[in-house]
Amino acid sequence: MKLIRVANVLEEGKVGGPQIRIVNVAQKLEDVHTVVIAPEVSTNGFKQLCERYGVEFVALNMSRITKELSVALRFVFFSLFEIWKLRNILIEEQVDVVHASGGSWQFKAVLAGRLANKKVLWHLNDTSVPRFIRTIFKRCSPFADGFIYASDRTREYYSDYIPAEKKSYLIPAPVDTAVFDPELVKPVDLSTAENTKVVGMVANINRLKGLDVLVKTAAQLQAECYNVCSVVVGPVFDNQQAYYEGIQKLISDLGVKNIRFVGGQENVAAWVAAFDVYLCCSRAESSPISVWEAMALAKPVIATDVGDIARYVIDSKGGVVAPNEDFVALADGLKMVLSDDALLESMGRFNRRIACEQLDLDFCVKRHRAAYDDILLEGKGLLSETKC
Repeated sequence: MKLIRVANVLEEGKVGGPQIRIVNVAQKLEDVHTVVIAPEVSTNGFKQLCERYGVEFVALNMSRITKELSVALRFVFFSLFEIWKLRNILIEEQVDVVHASGGSWQFKAVLAGRLANKKVLWHLNDTSVPRFIRTIFKRCSPFADGFIYASDRTREYYSDYIPAEKKSYLIPAPVDTAVFDPELVKPVDLSTAENTKVVGMVANINRLKGLDVLVKTAAQLQAECYNVCSVVVGPVFDNQQAYYEGIQKLISDLGVKNIRFVGGQENVAAWVAAFDVYLCCSRAESSPISVWEAMALAKPVIATDVGDIARYVIDSKGGVVAPNEDFVALADGLKMVLSDDALLESMGRFNRRIACEQLDLDFCVKRHRAAYDDILLEGKGLLSETKC
């Protein structure tokens, strides 16, 4: 069988869900060689992740859309040059498929792939972008041969911006259930007070992740005398420092105790294994890999109704799904689960089964391979597994 060469291109190099998904899938794909192309800036962690798992990495001097004036000006003046340079790399690498992986605002790979006369798959993994991004996306979407949606909600969000005849594939973010296995992962020692339950989340610190909602939820529990320790695992990047400082002020203003921000951690599984319940307070998501990882580790999930969470977190069986920003409903869900150890255990088992059956890495890898085959073979791929 001919080796398929895929270029996974991102314009954002900070390690997050898309970066983890790319590496996890790339190392498992058979008869597919993946080269990752990402910006030189802020990619050290991502580059190291690729190197650890033997995934080829190419750094390219790419600018990105941002509110930072100097970077934004560079994006305006140098994007055409960067697209052309990327086009040349795609040709040199003899790529068969260009996988634009970072979302609707990352269109350089799509244009470069079209200029290089390559097949282009555009991976959409969000449900909230500014109007001007959607406008640019609508102009660029005809240049892609097909679209991968991380969730049904993402597909619905972009339905009016994509030509109806384009191929489409529904592929949720994957979790390696063999790695995120509660029987194998040793939890970190959080050294909490006796009878204290641990509620945790994993997130890069930013407004979309709803850290302010977490603080209000913790304040609600504290007011009702629930003994809870809230733990947040995730880095604070320079451009989110002001938001983080606002969170610290909110904690002080509300008098909330026992919230820990532990920063980015290499062994995320060990931290999640130490949680009693996983909490997701996001304002917008598509297919949140951190939630799936918590499910694989047999944790109940209390979450806002964002992305496809409600499709996999079955209310009352695997946790509670609350309205967006409703910290009272989140606190009520936590109270219900935390007060019943038998319920904690049964919800965890249920979530582990859902993760293994519907979100496992092998499932996601098969769908990626089928999508690549279908794009290259023009309809002869495994449409029964991938077509939305």
